[in-house]
Amino acid sequence: RQQTCGWMCPVPLLRSVLGAEEKRTSKGYPKGAKESEPDLEGKRADFAVADVQEEKAAFSSAKITDRSIPKGPFYVLFAALGSALVFGFPVFCLICPVGLTFGVILGVWSFFYTGSASWTLLLILAFLFLEIFFLRKWCHQFCPIGALISLVSIFNRSFRPKVSSGCYKLKGGLNCNRCSIACSEGIQLLYNPSSRELSRCIKCGKCADACPAHAIHFPLFSRKTSEDSLSQEKALTPSIASEEKVQVLDQTAPFSEKEAIAEASRCIQCGACEEKCPQKNPLRDYIRLLSEGRTQEAVKLLNASGSMPEVCGRICPQDQLCESVCPLREYGGAIQIGRLTSLGGDLGLKKNWRRASVTKPRELKRKTVAIIGAGPAGLAAADVLCSFGVHTTVFDKEHEIGGLLTYGIPFFKLEKESLAKRRKLYEKQGIRFKLGVPIEEKNFIALTKDYDAVIFALGASAPVIPQFSDLAAADIIPAMDYLGSVNRLLLHETGTQPLDFVGKRVAVLGGGDTAVDCSRTSARQGASRTFMIARKELHVLKASKKDLALAIKEKVEVLDRCQILDIQRKQDQFLIQYVRGGSPETRELVVDRIVCAYGFRVLYLEWLEKFISKNSQDNYEAGKNIFVAGEFRTGSRLATNAIEDGKEAAQAVISALRLGEAKK
Repeated sequence: RQQTCGWMCPVPLLRSVLGAEEKRTSKGYPKGAKESEPDLEGKRADFAVADVQEEKAAFSSAKITDRSIPKGPFYVLFAALGSALVFGFPVFCLICPVGLTFGVILGVWSFFYTGSASWTLLLILAFLFLEIFFLRKWCHQFCPIGALISLVSIFNRSFRPKVSSGCYKLKGGLNCNRCSIACSEGIQLLYNPSSRELSRCIKCGKCADACPAHAIHFPLFSRKTSEDSLSQEKALTPSIASEEKVQVLDQTAPFSEKEAIAEASRCIQCGACEEKCPQKNPLRDYIRLLSEGRTQEAVKLLNASGSMPEVCGRICPQDQLCESVCPLREYGGAIQIGRLTSLGGDLGLKKNWRRASVTKPRELKRKTVAIIGAGPAGLAAADVLCSFGVHTTVFDKEHEIGGLLTYGIPFFKLEKESLAKRRKLYEKQGIRFKLGVPIEEKNFIALTKDYDAVIFALGASAPVIPQFSDLAAADIIPAMDYLGSVNRLLLHETGTQPLDFVGKRVAVLGGGDTAVDCSRTSARQGASRTFMIARKELHVLKASKKDLALAIKEKVEVLDRCQILDIQRKQDQFLIQYVRGGSPETRELVVDRIVCAYGFRVLYLEWLEKFISKNSQDNYEAGKNIFVAGEFRTGSRLATNAIEDGKEAAQAVISALRLGEAKK
């Protein structure tokens, strides 16, 4: 179904073919699509228990009376009819897109028939080009044919769109506006539109195509098929528990483009995910573009913010962030935003799409900044600085970029090839990397002299290790040491001494994401049994529910509600004494290896306190021309938080550099 006003006007079709359709963002919906909606949040509970008739009555009572219907087309219609009476010729046809299109057809036919060209044809083409590409409000504000058809349509009740009870807003009170957003006339079907408003409907069918619940149809125009009914029934089926779903399917892999379009089409465009995202990424517009099949535009938009979506889509705990607030959790499951953004990130790297370009201030083009730490915060800061024209160099003691992303996240969660592609993209952008260079006091002083500013972005890397009886420091393996040794081995780094867990009984202490990563890695290495010992109950652990369910599927034995009393060494083994739940009974567990994943603190650098200070949380604060980003400033947090903090640190550096230049 093509968008043609009354199936007559060629302008929408030409705009679509020529790629000149109006592009809307979440800040540019059609007038009335969002602003004038009544507040129905308080009625949500009523919708959940009311029958269909009561729901329709509730929305009927919410009728909006002051929605604007353009009067311009009617004025132009009367003027055109008046000019026809005065001049005996419809003057308006000389600028009407319908008349111009027929004029072009007749002009081309005349050219081939007579063999002579005419300036009139070029003039007609020029007017038509102007209306297609520049007068985007033509149809809505001026078109007299649309006004004439609207007058007739007031009395036509056969082809008007109908909304069934399967609608998400009618069914559960969800804040879905997909049909209003899709409508070029801004008709709000869910708020009892009047006959006059519905007369503006051009029967394009975009509202029906956009409806994620397949609840809109046109009587006598399109027939509801059994396939549509099946899709609607599936869409309205409550999802199974996330733990059960994830045991069936590992959802870390990105979608294919076809799968992504289908998944994105379920989104109701409420924007809740965007608000929950620590980086406030443009998730709503990204998903909307995907649902419309505009994959290239969607990927460009997502990668323009420099948020490393190929990373965040895989390692962020979406079930605690964006997906946790998706209203569709009970209607077929939350939109799988992680897998959608993974696809966008992968395609962005494949196409070498960089961060959105900005105007490069002249005073920054000769400025230099050194960043210590090539983790997520350091990389994000470098990305922003480089986009402003600042000469940026990133230092790191490791031989690969990524920090925690490379050495702390297992391969099965994040393939390191994507980080290698990200590095090449950064280098093409102009960022320099000096890797394998540890920064100590002496070379740090040199950096402060050679660069206009320095950013510390080392991350929180000091492990939290409890003390038990007579255990030596080497008896308990820090989580990052363990994961790092495995990743270095897979990266084929020389001098790597892998930890042998084959056939061993392994205990992992902790209940967060790192503990789950260590447990899954241990099981995959061939440990005979892997125990994850956590202090809290299973359902309140900090770890991602998705990863936790996968760990259980991979035979990791989770001992929740455990308080460890002591750990003693027994020759080559360890005896763990603990109590579980409310029971006073002391239990014992014998293991061969112990990995501790109780968290991390900011690494204490005594020499650094000569240059910058610490706050009350023992995290470092910025000093003169020295800035702090990521976990080095905030303490241990998620990678997405570190990326956002890195961007903010870069903006602070840019402001300081520009201010310093102004004072000179």
